[in-house]
Parts: sequence; C-alpha cells; structure tokens
Amino acid sequence: MEVQGLPLQARTDTVEPPFRVSENGHGPVTAASPPTSRPTSTQDLSEPTVVEPQTPKQRKRPLSVNTNTSTQSSAEYDSSSPIHDDYSRLLSPASTASKGFRARESMLDREALYKREAPFRGWMTLFWLVISYFIIHTIINNVRRSGIIVGLGTFTHFTQDFFWLALSDVVMVSMTLLAYAQHRLVLNGTIKSRKASLILQHTVQVMFLVCSLLWIWRKDWPWLQSGSFCTHTIAMMMKMHSYSSVNRKFAQRKEAADEITKRLKSDDDMDELKRTKLEHEREALQQALTKGGVSYPQNVTVANFIDYLLIPTFVYELSYPRTKHIRWSYVLEKTFGVFMTFFILYLAVEHYVVPVLLESYKTPFVEMIYRLLIPFLICYLLVFYIIFECITNGFAELTCFADRHFYDDWWNSKSFEEFARRWNKPVHEFLLRHVYSALRSNFGVSKTTASYATFLLSSCLHELVLVVTSRRFRMYFFLAQMGQIPLIWLGRTKVVSNRPWLGNAIFWCGMFVGPPLLAVGYCREHYLTAYPLGAMS
Repeated sequence: MEVQGLPLQARTDTVEPPFRVSENGHGPVTAASPPTSRPTSTQDLSEPTVVEPQTPKQRKRPLSVNTNTSTQSSAEYDSSSPIHDDYSRLLSPASTASKGFRARESMLDREALYKREAPFRGWMTLFWLVISYFIIHTIINNVRRSGIIVGLGTFTHFTQDFFWLALSDVVMVSMTLLAYAQHRLVLNGTIKSRKASLILQHTVQVMFLVCSLLWIWRKDWPWLQSGSFCTHTIAMMMKMHSYSSVNRKFAQRKEAADEITKRLKSDDDMDELKRTKLEHEREALQQALTKGGVSYPQNVTVANFIDYLLIPTFVYELSYPRTKHIRWSYVLEKTFGVFMTFFILYLAVEHYVVPVLLESYKTPFVEMIYRLLIPFLICYLLVFYIIFECITNGFAELTCFADRHFYDDWWNSKSFEEFARRWNKPVHEFLLRHVYSALRSNFGVSKTTASYATFLLSSCLHELVLVVTSRRFRMYFFLAQMGQIPLIWLGRTKVVSNRPWLGNAIFWCGMFVGPPLLAVGYCREHYLTAYPLGAMS
C-alpha cells in the first residue's frame, strides 16, 4: 500500500448514490431519497472532528445546536457562559473537506463498468486482450530460446522464507490489539488524563513500528518480503492511530455529557435558561456518541476491533455503510484476479526487468532507463490493479463494506496534486483527517503549512519503505517525490491549467520516467554489489 497524498482542497460537492444501503448492514437496500436538511445536532458528529482553527473571539461564540425536540437556537443564550468554551470544541461538525463513507462501487469493477455503461469499458477489454497477447508472446519466446515456459529465477526469491514471513505478519497484526487494550485502560479509569493517553498511544505506535523494522533487519529477507512486510506494518500503525484518536474523542464527549448531567442534578436552583442550554448541549454530545445503531463505549470490543482491521479503510468510525450479504462468486472472481495479475506481474519482472538490471555493469544509465520504461509502466498498472481493484474489493465484499471508492480517475490527472488526491483514497482520507486537519485544528497552522507537512510525512514514509527494502539510505524516492512540488506549481500556471491535455501529458511523462529512474537508482548499486563482473556471465 502506497502512502501518498497532498490533501489540499477536497471536493465539496456531493452526488447522491443511486442506491442506499443501511449503515448497520441489516436494513434493506432502498432508493435514494432527495437530500434533506438536518439539525446540526444530528449531523455526523460521531466522525472525527475536522475543524478550522478559531480565534479566541470566535471560540466565545455560543454553540448553535438544534435538537429534534426544540427549534430554539442556542445562539439566543448568553455567550458569556463558560459552558460553551468547555464543550463546543467537542461538537464542531466535520468539515466539508471530508464527506465520510457512503455506498459506492469501484470505478473499474467489471460488473459496475457494464451496469452503468461506462464509456471506456471497451478500453478495459482491449487492455486485457493486449495483456493476453503479452503473456502468449513471452511464453513463445521463452520456449524458443531456452525450452522453458517461464523462468523460475525470481520465483525462488519471492518464496524465500515464506513460512516465517507469514508467521511474522500474523504476529504483527495481532500486536495491533495493543490499541484496543490501551483504550480499555481509559474506559476502566486506569488512564485518566488526556495527556497520559496521548503519550501512551504514540509510545505504543513508535515501538510497534521500531520492533517490526528491527525484525526485518534481523531476518534479512529479500526485497519483496521486506517491502511488503514494512508496508503492511505502516498500514496497521495507521489503523491503530485512527482507532485510538477517534475513541479518545468519543471518551471526551462522554465525559463532558456526564459532567453536564452531574451539574444538572446537583444544582436544583439553576435558572431555566441555563438549564435548557445545558440540556441541549448534553443531548448533542450524546447524539455524537451514536451512529448507525452503534454507540460508544459499547463499540470498544475485540469483535469490533477485528472487524475494523479487516475493513479496507484506515479511518475508524462507529459504523460503516454495509451490503446485505456476501457474494461468494465475487470473492472468487477477485481472488482469481489476484493470482492471475500476480502471474502477469511476475512475467514482466522475470523476463523484462531483471535481465536489464543484471546487465548494469555494461549498460549505460540512460539506456537502462529507456529499456525499462514500458516494463515498469506495466508493472505499475498491474500493482495498482492487484491492490485497489482485487484485494481491497475482496476484503470489502467479505466484510460487507459498501463504500468501494478506493480510487478516482487518477489517469485523467492534470497535475501531480490531483494524482495525490485521486489514486489512493484510503490513505488520502487518513492523511486528510488525522494529519492535515489535525495540524489545522490542534496547532492552528495555515493550509499551506499543513499541506506541505503532510506531503513531507508521506515522502518520509515512502523513503522508509525503500530504505528497509534496499538496506541503503539514498533518499532517491524522497527527492523525487519532493521534486513533484515544482511540477505542482507548474500545473497551477495559466499555460498548463488552461490546457488540461498539456497537464495530463506532463503527468504521464512523469509516470513514464519516474519508476524506471528510481528502479535504476536503487537497483543498479544492488546488482553491481550482489553480482560482480565475474559472476554476471
């Protein structure tokens, strides 16, 4: 899984899906109804709060919360009451930058393409026909040259120490239960302060990452095993962070609601205006702890946490949109797609990538790049299809997760800024909610600063994966990704922004050159070291 995204300005328009699935997974599929206005208190307040930083003067404004039982606005109340400064920050509705989850289909899914009669569905058919020809052509050439159908040289590296890799992965995923255990300590009162909870959360996450990286170094796995295990570790750490952060926000809301209840019971002489105001705020806080029939703290269970681990998203919520049942034929189709696409990927690597890298000692740098342009583009597209179309959709079907919007039409991107937002939606949503918005609301930084900080974090995580994989600290990927910033600036100029075709052409030129350039940068030194001149022959 890639960790990419520069969450600048997300779309604020919404499109009502053609069907609606119940959020708890038990209701029927119904036709979508026209959007209606809802009271502020019934909005998706259970989602992680994404708010713009406020000035001290703004924070003193009274909380505007309407309930179903009263239409009186709290704006009419005396804003000098300290109760607003105490609780309004816990009830700020989510920013329009994050629209939450809803039932959607995957863009390139075979059934969805023909069901909605997508204009480019024929191109998908052509793509797979070309790939089929590529397989046949490769096999025929192998038989003519060496008498074998498929070379097995790279396969031995792919399967090396497979048992320990699988066992290590199971142990690593099991260790994510530390996030659940940590919040149980919060619920039973062992951890009382927010500061102690934050310190423990980040200590656990750092130790989780460091221990996994040290284990990779100790096992000295080949590139594929090291890279996949490191990537999976980062993905699980992101899930842990979201689970802990969201539930800590829920705990704060519950504590605030309980505090209001105590104040109401303890002060019988409270004036009616203030009592009504407190009751409104308590009701809004309690509503923010429930979504889709699931309430906090009843959600803090092992079963709920395991369900969250299996759902293909990095953002925790009380409830997600669900489908009615599992289509096992669909799961079988995606499983078959994983193995077949991986086989095609293996052919490309074994017969078109590795031979070029093995000739590093005698091939000029530029020649290696242009010989790897097409093979690496094919590999990139196949890896994207395996992860975002097969694996994520397979797990979504197994968990009845109805929101299959794992990517947008990134191939139409007019800049790398668009590409960062479109190609990896789960990671983009995590970075938007837990990094970008957290910097904006907690530290009051500007949009530009938060964007660059998020982009920097993404670049560092990418580079970490490649350092662990290659066992070399070269910073090639970090520099290449940071080099996208001038291209983003270029895309904002009138010369490019007024010519979408030019922006898309620049984007695809970068996609053509980038992967082989990085491959040569990281792999050339490795192959020259592992296969010296005398061993090449």
